[in-house]
Amino acid sequence: MASNLQESIKTALEFMPEHRLHRKRTWALTLDTLLDDARSQKEVSAGTLDLILMGYRYTHLFQRELGEFLKKPNLEPRELKDLFQVVFAALLTRTKTPISTLVSEAVEVARWQFGAKTAGLSNAFFRGVTRRLEALKDEVELRPQILLGPRLLQRWGENSNAAKKTGQLISLRPEGGLSAFDDKGQFFESISMLDFLAAKTRGEKIQAMDLGSWGFAKWCHGKILKQHQKSPTNSSGAWSLLDACAAPGGKLIAALTLLNIDKNQLTLPEKVIATDAKNSRLSLLRENLEQWKLNELVQVEAISWGEAASSPASSQAIEGRGRIPEHFDWVIADLPCSGLGTLHSRPDIISEDPGKRVDEVKPLQAAIIQELRQRLNDANSILIISVCSVDPQEIANISAQLDGQSPEYSSWENADAKSCEGITAWVFRKTKPQ
Repeated sequence: MASNLQESIKTALEFMPEHRLHRKRTWALTLDTLLDDARSQKEVSAGTLDLILMGYRYTHLFQRELGEFLKKPNLEPRELKDLFQVVFAALLTRTKTPISTLVSEAVEVARWQFGAKTAGLSNAFFRGVTRRLEALKDEVELRPQILLGPRLLQRWGENSNAAKKTGQLISLRPEGGLSAFDDKGQFFESISMLDFLAAKTRGEKIQAMDLGSWGFAKWCHGKILKQHQKSPTNSSGAWSLLDACAAPGGKLIAALTLLNIDKNQLTLPEKVIATDAKNSRLSLLRENLEQWKLNELVQVEAISWGEAASSPASSQAIEGRGRIPEHFDWVIADLPCSGLGTLHSRPDIISEDPGKRVDEVKPLQAAIIQELRQRLNDANSILIISVCSVDPQEIANISAQLDGQSPEYSSWENADAKSCEGITAWVFRKTKPQ
């Protein structure tokens, strides 16, 4: 009978690259989508999630060590590489499991999953890692950016702020549980998945959110509050809000929650429109809004902003536009982006080409910005653009689309930046203040 550790390792393997490559559905979906589905079905324990995420985070260091170990280019079967990757990261990061136990259990998994002939090779690789364990740990501690791999280091510069902070972030083991906020504006840095799901089952208003996104929502709230006090939109104080890339809705819900807490200081928005391009994401957006009793305030529409310009053949480009106002006092858009500020939660991106990711989204980002600029109402109207990225070239591309403006917000400027997403944001006014 397999032990709990063996079962966790076996489950983790199903989410690793070689296993996913041979299953069309799992290869087509992103790692975070697969993990969200698995967690909602309670198929992945906290320990298994740790094995998966750390396995991906240590991809480049693992590949270096595996290359030095192998005398031939590839392992056979190829799926054995996933086991080596998961256990390699576990040996470097797990502190409560004895090394000898981890090695022996992993060898048993190799034997039963890939055949008896793989047990000896697996044991040899794991024992070799244990002999170099302290040296490898010291290397990561002194130079965590090594985990980013050569392409990102070349792009960002090894000693850049982006490289150092991202390397430090992904070298840390994920904390247990998740972070969330409630309708009183209280942010919980760590709550267990069981307690979170139980609260939702009881009908309590609680939303999972990364610390970086929470900081961004508070920043947006502060901008709206300050602008409203300084220059109300009209004599009645009524104003409208468009969240153009809203799903799954966490940032919008957080901003509206904070505005509602301060409703004695400003008029709440008269009209709120939330849009997104994908129906699957819109379903989750509607579900979250309904839980927060915001479905009557917020009108949800399917709109693919920018696609008419970036992809003229798109048939969805104008869908839904006739059902929303032409202009808004506030427009917020968390743009499709490279995701290079989320490597701790989406570590599978580490093995991809960062330049290609930035280049792929650049035309769509530019098209969305230009389209949304036309949706601003008057001289006092404001557009807030954000991306989950700290890539200098991507930031420069967006700044150029906003008339050369520099970002006004970075989640990494917060005191707790080491534990949050790298979010960058801009404020664009239709008419620049004198």
